[in-house]
Amino acid sequence: MTRTKAELDRLRRAGAEKPGSSQFDLPGFAAGMGPFLDAGSKFMDNWRALGQHMVEFGETQLTRNLEAARKVASASNFDEAIEIQAAHARGVWEDCIAECGRLADLGTRAWFSGFASEAIPAKPGRRAPPQAEPAAAGGRSAEPAVTK
Repeated sequence: MTRTKAELDRLRRAGAEKPGSSQFDLPGFAAGMGPFLDAGSKFMDNWRALGQHMVEFGETQLTRNLEAARKVASASNFDEAIEIQAAHARGVWEDCIAECGRLADLGTRAWFSGFASEAIPAKPGRRAPPQAEPAAAGGRSAEPAVTK
């Protein structure tokens, strides 16, 4: 692409060494990408933890469904089978509602912790993103750890 004399003059005044040189500072740009790459890594780690939590919940529900199916199949009469199925359905509903709340909380933490950075100061009057709760000492947390 050919540049006009006015464009070449403007480039020279802006500090370009020669007419064909680039105005883009690649080393400066790469040095500034560190915080963004760190935030992206945290963000992906947190979403991986969220996905792992969902897999564990699905595994638990599958096990409970198989146990309920065995109980229904071994019921002595139709009324007993209906009662077992109704109790199981209530439990599944309650578990799903509770799990939706946990997933919403974990998703919010994962979303905001990926963007929270010391390089970007918080504006006064804004709420801070939710923080991860530490796991119980010596035990496994009910929720996956979300990195900060």
